[in-house]
Amino acid sequence: MVRTGPGDRAVLRLADGSRVDVNERSELFVNAAWSGETVHLQRGDIIVQAAKQRRGRLRVQTRDSVASVKGTVFAVSAGFAGTVVSVVEGAVEVAQPGNEVVLSPGEQAASSPALMTSVQDAVSWSPDAESYYELLASISKIEKQIAELPAPALRTQSRLLQYLPPNAVVYGAVPNLSGTIRQAMALAEQQSADNPVFGQWWNSSTGQELRKLIDRIQAVTPLLGEEIACMFASGAPELSGQIPLIMSEVQPGKRTELANALDALGAEAGQFPLPYSLTDSLLVVSDSPEHLQWGIRHLGEGASSAFAAAVATRYERGAGWLLGVDMEPVVAEASGTEEAAILGAGQLKHLFVEQRGIQGIEENEVSLTFKGPRMGMASWLADAGSGGAAEYLSGDTVFAIYASTREPRQLFEEITAQLAKLDPSFGSELAQAEAKLGISFSNDLAAALGTESAFSVEGLSLNGPVWTLAALVNNPAGLDSTVRRLVDVANAELAAEDPAKKIIIEQETADGRTWTTMKSGITPFMVTWTYDRGYLVAASDRAAALRSIANRNGGLPLVWSSAFQQQLPSSAGLHPSGFAWLNTKGALQGLAAFVQSAALQQLISERDPILVVFNGSSEQIHSASRTRISGLVMDAMLMQSLGQSGISR
Repeated sequence: MVRTGPGDRAVLRLADGSRVDVNERSELFVNAAWSGETVHLQRGDIIVQAAKQRRGRLRVQTRDSVASVKGTVFAVSAGFAGTVVSVVEGAVEVAQPGNEVVLSPGEQAASSPALMTSVQDAVSWSPDAESYYELLASISKIEKQIAELPAPALRTQSRLLQYLPPNAVVYGAVPNLSGTIRQAMALAEQQSADNPVFGQWWNSSTGQELRKLIDRIQAVTPLLGEEIACMFASGAPELSGQIPLIMSEVQPGKRTELANALDALGAEAGQFPLPYSLTDSLLVVSDSPEHLQWGIRHLGEGASSAFAAAVATRYERGAGWLLGVDMEPVVAEASGTEEAAILGAGQLKHLFVEQRGIQGIEENEVSLTFKGPRMGMASWLADAGSGGAAEYLSGDTVFAIYASTREPRQLFEEITAQLAKLDPSFGSELAQAEAKLGISFSNDLAAALGTESAFSVEGLSLNGPVWTLAALVNNPAGLDSTVRRLVDVANAELAAEDPAKKIIIEQETADGRTWTTMKSGITPFMVTWTYDRGYLVAASDRAAALRSIANRNGGLPLVWSSAFQQQLPSSAGLHPSGFAWLNTKGALQGLAAFVQSAALQQLISERDPILVVFNGSSEQIHSASRTRISGLVMDAMLMQSLGQSGISR
């Protein structure tokens, strides 16, 4: 039995993952059975975030009502006068005396009509929503202030790379952040004084534990060199598994002080979990004494490897945070398979993930290098893009992608050749399909398409997403003819099943443009398209297509907007091969429309968009973004808080 007193609330997590918020002056107990869990609400108010049920249903039972769900958010209030069930999201089956109903979001069911109020009132007691948002706002402010701190200077060489062990498959290095940690602590203390909600959390047991952890780190990091490296080696015949090694140089004359700090950590924890070796100039840590001894014996034996040379080139261009992976041993087992040939995985050489401060702006980069010219799916991305299709994208778009590829016909023929090796019957089955459809996928479809395309989602309407697509087309008339033939074949089969399901194609000329519209006879969704300057411009409706054309012909496309240009990485190059764009603020505002929280609205207004740019070269695929990793974490926390806010507003 769970009871809450005046002014007290509780949050319960059930075994199936469901969450139950319990209001003050409430009482309940829970029964579990094969058919699902049942919350018996004796009196009071609860809000249930029901996890998706693997079997059975989650039920809330009062003395006169039963509400059952498979996975949703709803509220139940039980008192002397009866029961009220309110639905925030999903659907809830409610059984009350003389009445059984399925409720949708925003609807209520009451055992007595006089008890009906509103869903907002039913959930308005949900605890501490605004406090949570204020706490999140403080964390977001600290995150941005830390990002604005001067980054450590890029390192053009590493004195730790010379210790690389043999058969190393991973090399990671970060700058010593002792100064940044110290400044972050000062910022947190300032926020604690400025924001009472954050101050309460910072001085709570959770905040105290975090401060203790940071203090432990700060006892060691000032005694280390400018860089800390982590290496993983494999292939030691006398040892099993990967061998991790963490290394750092030791500040001159600090060996004894560092040893005392490490020993103090061990004494505080009861035993120091990571064995270490310490000299006047080098600290080496591993996960076991055996691995540590192996590492000490073989230090530097991998420094002349090809992997070490590739890592050294990354330092030459300036390194901040760096992670390198030697992909050849990772994909060695699969490199000879046909599946690997299709993916191009057998050609993988190295993977590098980097974070670098360039002209005071943080940039994240991921690079895949290959042993020769890219092959398989890895070769689809073109070496450069002209960007014409991207100019049809609106500056107000929420989500967009652009890609420049190799010739679609060449790609299609390469893929079908590889698939035929996997399945000898594939060629004949493809020929049968083409004979049935009356087209050649290579000559009629792939050959009609060009080498670049862009897609965007601008928002939502009553008929669904508002989207646009711009694609370079070599043969508009041939593409339209192929689409019509495919529709004719589909309609011939649909007519026998249900004539109402037939696909309808209509064509008309308006303002000098020929428009083609395709829609199903039983759904409101449709596709309409025309051609402009050699590009197919398709959209969810004609108005969206016309806006895209206006963008291309004198408007302000996304790629020329200040928001896009501010997020464009310096390593993007003049003609990027592709990009992905997410207007985080716009995407979150769509969700925030359902809540009324000033703190949350302020958080959303401060979010930066996300832009990831891709470039291809003969033997490399490179991506870069100015989006901070810490910013992505904040976006994820915001998404979670928005989901939770659905029960509070």
